[in-house]
Amino acid sequence: MNNAGITSGRVLGENTRFGKAAMLRVLVLLMLVFAPFLAFWPSTVALAEQWADTVHRTYTHGYLVLGLVAWMIWRERLRLMAIAARPSVLALLLLACLGFIWLVAYRAGLQIVHQSLLPLISWVAILGCYGGAFAKRLAFPVGYLYFAFPVWDALNSLLQSTSVFAVRQMLQLAGVPAFFVGNTFQIPAGRFEIADGCSGLHFMVVALSIGALYGEIGRDSWRNRALIVVLAGALAAFTNWFRIFVIVMAGHLTEMQHYLIQGEHYNFGWMVFAVMMVVFFILARQLPLAADAEHPVASGQEQLGARAPVATVVVTIAALFSAPAFALLDSRTVATQSSRPILPEEAEGWVHGTPESPGWRPVYVGADEQQWSSFERNGLTVELFAARYWVQGQGKEMLFYQNSPVGEGVEVISGAGPASRPQWSERRIRDATDREWVLWSAYVVGDTWFTSGLRAQLSYGVHSLLGSPLSTVMLMRSACQPDCETARQGLGEFVYVAELGSKGQPVSSGSPIQGGLVE
Repeated sequence: MNNAGITSGRVLGENTRFGKAAMLRVLVLLMLVFAPFLAFWPSTVALAEQWADTVHRTYTHGYLVLGLVAWMIWRERLRLMAIAARPSVLALLLLACLGFIWLVAYRAGLQIVHQSLLPLISWVAILGCYGGAFAKRLAFPVGYLYFAFPVWDALNSLLQSTSVFAVRQMLQLAGVPAFFVGNTFQIPAGRFEIADGCSGLHFMVVALSIGALYGEIGRDSWRNRALIVVLAGALAAFTNWFRIFVIVMAGHLTEMQHYLIQGEHYNFGWMVFAVMMVVFFILARQLPLAADAEHPVASGQEQLGARAPVATVVVTIAALFSAPAFALLDSRTVATQSSRPILPEEAEGWVHGTPESPGWRPVYVGADEQQWSSFERNGLTVELFAARYWVQGQGKEMLFYQNSPVGEGVEVISGAGPASRPQWSERRIRDATDREWVLWSAYVVGDTWFTSGLRAQLSYGVHSLLGSPLSTVMLMRSACQPDCETARQGLGEFVYVAELGSKGQPVSSGSPIQGGLVE
């Protein structure tokens, strides 16, 4: 065999070995990215429910995002082979800390928190096994996972408000008379509501993910990527405004008999979105090309970067599964009854009464005990409510989106703020009869009082690692008769006499209250 044949065979062998090594490295990286979804399975189960939710449908693209992330990592395989692996012990310690934070959030029932940790845990696992250069190169693919996570729900109220404003302006330009009250409005033909599901959140999330992917595929500069994402978001917002406007106009012109009114308009919205995405691609192509700095691409004839030690990969996987394993070994005992009553049974100078059919009904899903009570003195009535949880869990916690301290059909006039007594927060509310009330609320975990539900949940998450502290929501309200200041004074005096968490002297107008407040 001549030298050319020997050289050709050697090159072919090197390329074959290189291809196998590249595939093995990508498979390990994919395992590190998706192993947290298996290890922290309670978060994944909750995510899967949202990805399969065909009612709200905001995150039904979740599985597609997972596939795109896997493809983006596979796409980087040759560039990754030119990078030397440098494992990081500090990253492995950080991974253990993130596992502890996940465990606390999971025990506290803070679903959005423990879900949102998964991509970060994946990225830190890569950092620990392969080092900073790998983590930097894969930051975008791993971060892209957040397009499948419900962190975008925070935008819903903003999108809803902007949709109301935009539709109002569009109806004015069209000459259609409309009377707006909040998110609802009346036109001559009928009444409409721009509800939470009409905010266009799904359009926005999908558009932003498409814009981010478009910039990554073209390896654009970060400036171009930002412009592309902003363009996609603007078109998504306009899509929703235009969709609502067309539906309202259809109702206006047909006396509410159009198919978009009587039938469904979900698919119509996606048809408009598809047209807007065509416009997006046309406009995005007009941006000046500004490619990001290219990273070297390894070939079979170059020296491969050092492999990550097998021991490091094993330790990383073990660290990933340690916190969920502790969560499974839940030794907390569920108390069947409390050692003390929830609400006070007497208060000096106040007459105690228990309403047989209370008109005030706060909502606390899954509470193990609920009690109502009332006290009266000199024509001033204080109504009390308490909800106690023996053990909290997902969908069964004091701070839950379905819970409501004010109850159904009640308007909040002023948001929660510090009350005149330590360890209590105050709201002003108005019920269905247009009567105003002063409402005080507090959270109790074990023997510690909180004004913040979030801090109470975090405290429960930490203490639940070693035991099962009782958790209680305490609520009190008094009618603004003759005024809210009188009601506020009455609540403060009752709290002092009944010894509900606060310490110090009875409340007097203008006197500061000292006490051990846990905010």
